[in-house]
Amino acid sequence: MVSLKILKLSAKLTLIILILINLKIFFSFEKKVYIQDKKIIRTLSESNCNVFRENYEPYKIEIDGSIYPKSVPLLLNKTINFECLQNTSIIKKILVWTPFFGTWRYGYGLGSETPFIVQKCPVTKCMITNDKSQINSSDLVLIHMRDNIEEAPIFRPKNQKWIFTLFESPINSPNYSNYNFFFNLTSTYRIDSEFSSFYEVGSRIEWALNKSFNENNDYHAEKSGFATALISNCGSDTSKRLDYIKELQNHISVDLYGNCGKKCPDKHKNLQSAECKEILGKEYKFYLAFENSYCKDYITEKFFVILKYNIIPVVLGGGQYDHFIPKSGFINVKDFNSPKHLAEYLMYLDRNKTAYNSYFKWKKHVNFLKELPDFSPICNMCIYLHLERLTGVSRKILGDIDEYWYRDSCKLPRLNDEKNFEINSS
Repeated sequence: MVSLKILKLSAKLTLIILILINLKIFFSFEKKVYIQDKKIIRTLSESNCNVFRENYEPYKIEIDGSIYPKSVPLLLNKTINFECLQNTSIIKKILVWTPFFGTWRYGYGLGSETPFIVQKCPVTKCMITNDKSQINSSDLVLIHMRDNIEEAPIFRPKNQKWIFTLFESPINSPNYSNYNFFFNLTSTYRIDSEFSSFYEVGSRIEWALNKSFNENNDYHAEKSGFATALISNCGSDTSKRLDYIKELQNHISVDLYGNCGKKCPDKHKNLQSAECKEILGKEYKFYLAFENSYCKDYITEKFFVILKYNIIPVVLGGGQYDHFIPKSGFINVKDFNSPKHLAEYLMYLDRNKTAYNSYFKWKKHVNFLKELPDFSPICNMCIYLHLERLTGVSRKILGDIDEYWYRDSCKLPRLNDEKNFEINSS
């Protein structure tokens, strides 16, 4: 009898224990659901806005058979609703794993939001750190390939992006094939980079109707000098630009300034000063924007900076110049067999004011911005991270760096015995 009572009591205790266990599981589940619901509600409340502006028509114009602008940096893309991206408590983290030519500040400083506010970025909900212990909580990791990359991380957390960062041409770069399948994104001078450095200077142009543009202005009459070039690096010259200029000087007047020529005509004698470029831009009819390397997409500030002045750029380089301005806005060396043929065309333009002035017609559709961020890619990175937050994470891997960065990227121009200009593969 006692044994039976013990069994019944044991059964009741077991039942009670099971009930308690189930209650614990239930409340635990309810708590998890509640927490998850709060996350869902919070996400919905933060993203309850249109990421892109409805019914907004960006400025477009067809020139020389192409529609401009061909691309717009994120920070100038007015189709993005920046207020929507900015309206969040989430701070995206960017980790700079290596210094940038010896400095950890990368030109824009460290900290939460402040670097982006200083740069006047439209979205500032990001932080920049060089604290490597924060690798696992970082959203983007910048690795500058010209600094110490031997200690680069070997494990990438899910959804984290690593950025191949390099702004020099492949001719001046070591081999990075050991880092295949290592990076997700790139920040280089190339147009196909997610965070292209050309926007640092390219974003000086805003495509919009220039109401102050005077179609009847005679730009030729404002000039006293013929052609000029400003070159600081006289050493590395795989493009043979100095040879080209020397031959060009046998046919026309070319005033060479910088370390390879005369001192700049500004009061500081500083070839990098804005005053120097402004003086040259106002005084001369043609500006030789010749790159020291002839590589795919390689265009430096010497082309972009001079555009705001009323001077015709004459370019030598492997860049897609017509990606930024129409073909009728510049003269490309590769379109002429020799420096002599180019000189003849420049002399024709000098004699024909109508033909000369036609090179400025495209400026009716642009405005040149005065206040710019020092390094716009960092603004674009912050915008990119918050766009991903609201529209979904993209998946990408840079598999073959040799294919992307080196193969057929650069050419070796030369003047042959007949003084014709040839462009050969490197």
